[in-house]
Amino acid sequence: MTIQPFHPGDFWRLKLQPAQEYLASHITPEIAMRYANHGPALTAWKDGRPIMCGGAYAWTDEGAMLWAWFSDDSGRHFYKLHRATERFIDTLDYPRLVALCRSGFVPAARWLEMLGFSYLRTVPEYGPECAPHDCYLRVT
Repeated sequence: MTIQPFHPGDFWRLKLQPAQEYLASHITPEIAMRYANHGPALTAWKDGRPIMCGGAYAWTDEGAMLWAWFSDDSGRHFYKLHRATERFIDTLDYPRLVALCRSGFVPAARWLEMLGFSYLRTVPEYGPECAPHDCYLRVT
């Protein structure tokens, strides 16, 4: 696995995991560019294709939102992706990180807790589909 800076075109090379397939119709080139330009962002590559894109979308000097998009077979690379994400988070200089995942998406919630995030609250209408999402917070 190799890690490289995120390029907006990486998103369209991902074969998204089923839980994130809905994003394909909502992410535009402009949105992907915003993710690339509003904080550090990386793409994990395996066998010449992206398996995860993620980063920290900076809101202020004090905080950022951790985001990630996964390929449908990223689970078999979980350990390496988890370790890379821990290293990435360790490089960030934000005292507060937030992350959101769809309510009821247990694997994502479990992963956020493994990364040191704690459940904060549920946002009733979030994202392009205005679906409930659970908000997690990590304070360093």
